[in-house]
Amino acid sequence: MAEKKFTKHFKRHLNQQLNLYFKENELPLKATCEKSKASIYGKNFIDIGVSYHDDDDPQNSNYLVGIEIETISSPKQIELNVTKFRNWVFNSTKRKGGLLHVLDIRANISENAMRRLIIAIQDKVIKDKGFYYEFMVRSHDHRETAISAVDMLDDWEFKTRFLSLVDRVFPEAF
Repeated sequence: MAEKKFTKHFKRHLNQQLNLYFKENELPLKATCEKSKASIYGKNFIDIGVSYHDDDDPQNSNYLVGIEIETISSPKQIELNVTKFRNWVFNSTKRKGGLLHVLDIRANISENAMRRLIIAIQDKVIKDKGFYYEFMVRSHDHRETAISAVDMLDDWEFKTRFLSLVDRVFPEAF
């Protein structure tokens, strides 16, 4: 979906907060806005990508946790994001990846569409080793991107879902 002003600033602030968190907890990880990964399907751009701090090493570049922030979206766009990320993971047996979708409560998704989407995505997670997925629905204050980012990192649900992906993809980081 086209990037909104809120998304642009929010992901920048969340990226900063994640890097502070990694530093404070001495984790060998880094967060990067608009992380891109090349695949046979073209470049994949992820709102925030978490990788090893030294991901220039070819071995370390095979691991990625992505965060997609959806403020105004549709089930088709969400499923496309998941499919692209999953395909990047699936196209090499050496890759591992996790994707966390943060859906704004304002996103235009009905309950039935959300249920179908979750079932379709979970089916991909079960079949494809090395690909993990989490999502959460959250309300953001679109006026306060820096405060919203701090609040997000303090939110137990976000931390639990995010760190479960980090643990699956980067188990030796802890």
